[in-house]
Amino acid sequence: MRYYFSILSGISFLLLTGCRTALHTVAPEEKYEEVVFFPQVSSFVILLDFYIPEMQALANKYTEGVLYEDNNMEDDNFMVRVQKYSPITLSIVGNEIQYRVPLKVWLKGGASLQSFGLSLSDEEEAEGALAMVFKTKVDFDAFWNIQTTTRFISYEWLVQPKFSIPLLTIPFKIVADRLIKSEQASLSALIDEQVRKNIDTRKYIQTAWNYMHQPISLSSDPATWLKLQPKDLFVSPFTSDAQHLYVTVGLKAITETVVGKQPQVSIANLPNYKVDKTQSGSYNIQLGINISYEDVTAMSRKYLKGQVYTFSNDKKKIVIDDVTFYSNADKMVAEVLLSGNINGKIYLKGIPVYDSLTRKIVFSQLDFDLDTKHKLTKSANWLAHDVLVRKMAPYFSYYIGDYIDSAAVQVKQNLKKKQLHPNFVVDGTLDKLQPSDIVLTKDGIVALVNAKGVIRLFVSGLDRY
Repeated sequence: MRYYFSILSGISFLLLTGCRTALHTVAPEEKYEEVVFFPQVSSFVILLDFYIPEMQALANKYTEGVLYEDNNMEDDNFMVRVQKYSPITLSIVGNEIQYRVPLKVWLKGGASLQSFGLSLSDEEEAEGALAMVFKTKVDFDAFWNIQTTTRFISYEWLVQPKFSIPLLTIPFKIVADRLIKSEQASLSALIDEQVRKNIDTRKYIQTAWNYMHQPISLSSDPATWLKLQPKDLFVSPFTSDAQHLYVTVGLKAITETVVGKQPQVSIANLPNYKVDKTQSGSYNIQLGINISYEDVTAMSRKYLKGQVYTFSNDKKKIVIDDVTFYSNADKMVAEVLLSGNINGKIYLKGIPVYDSLTRKIVFSQLDFDLDTKHKLTKSANWLAHDVLVRKMAPYFSYYIGDYIDSAAVQVKQNLKKKQLHPNFVVDGTLDKLQPSDIVLTKDGIVALVNAKGVIRLFVSGLDRY
């Protein structure tokens, strides 16, 4: 009896152990990629903001003293001296600057009175005041130096003095009108000369160009910087409102995203002046959204750990005891610990891609690693390989919608009217944030995301520095 019991025990042991397969698979090697943010070509709009009251103050500052003087009476029998009578005022008409220049005119006439049909040897002096109106069209030369073309528009008398000669009074206005007609070209040229001498537009452009090389913070966690490599500058038509004249400068730049420390600045030479009327200000930059392997593992464990799958009409089953993720070059590896009719680890590999419908990172081309597949075929051919892969695949995914939304909020906050310098403000919008590629690094998954929008940069108050 004891003999038969031993035989039955042995048979039972063989049957039980025959139902379980111990797998000894080889884990795929851990390999990681380097994150490469591909440079993008973007355009930016720089609005140089010339505050009209400040321009007006400058115009008055540089027009003190004698503006025009003619001490030679021999050519036209007049001596003339012109000074500012009261403050100059400015206004914007289209893309032109209009000046109203009140002037005090001192005039000494002698033999010139002969031209009015008189023969007098006396010399007389008189003073009057008039407001002259000029319009100036603004442009630049190839080196961003201001070029103005000023023309005389009209004038009005504020004070109309007269020459007083015994027994005869000659209207000063007649003489001055004639003088203004002959001298208006000289006065226009004088304004252009004063503008070129005293308004250094190249300094403004150079300052804006230098600012554009400064990295812009896009995110604090992780620290992410937008690094610009400006290439070209273009000027579009000027615009204005009641208090401002805007010189619109378009910038084309190579944009790169840098994660970590603030990148070093290397300033390129200022390019020559060009005209382009179609500056959009649209940027295209690449950001990185970081997800750790621990987070991906925790998400999958939440749904996979403890799952039971049956095969062969419920005669065989496997239990998922654990799952872990790591990288093998451009593929994600899922290490799955099984018990039940299979004991051991199996490895699945797939290419992580972004699913725009579910906003998840999912595995494309998911399948068993070759070593796992080979050993399952030899020792557990009953396992429906494709079925098991399909059952696990939905849990080999990670929702990154919240990460994308969070990144969008940070970018918007960091671009919205951000003061980078007392003279320099960045104001931008984010129109689209779209994942474009997935990179597997040592620390986790990096979803490369293309950000598109419009950035404007406002430079103002440069005359104060």
